[in-house]
Amino acid sequence: MKCCKKTADFLGRKGLPSPRLEAELLLARALACRRLDLYLRFDQPLTEAQLAPLRDHVARRARREPLQYIAGKTAFLDFEIACDRRALIPRPETEELAELIFTRLTAPPTSALDLGTGTGVLALAIARRWPDCPWWAPWRP
Repeated sequence: MKCCKKTADFLGRKGLPSPRLEAELLLARALACRRLDLYLRFDQPLTEAQLAPLRDHVARRARREPLQYIAGKTAFLDFEIACDRRALIPRPETEELAELIFTRLTAPPTSALDLGTGTGVLALAIARRWPDCPWWAPWRP
């Protein structure tokens, strides 16, 4: 798709580190499809109705808004969580911490506390891994 190359060039001029990848992700978001599907539809012309959300997404990203906020979600371990400006984006180190917890515990915990929970992804990961474990994640807006 021509717009993908144009978008990647534009994002590159804005100094974003992975302009082609980000252009593909933004286009997939605007078309409500998977990134892989873009390659299957590479010669499909886009309608104005399809271009409008893409333009909005690209403008937001060019202003350095995180891609996760534009997408409205982010991946964490083996699941996705909603993501917007109200919470920080979970960092890779948080995934590493969750994996460390899972490898170090030889049996399910009897209870869990995520103090200063932040996004709550650690509590969610524990709840998904050990659904019978009671857990607390105090949160204050």
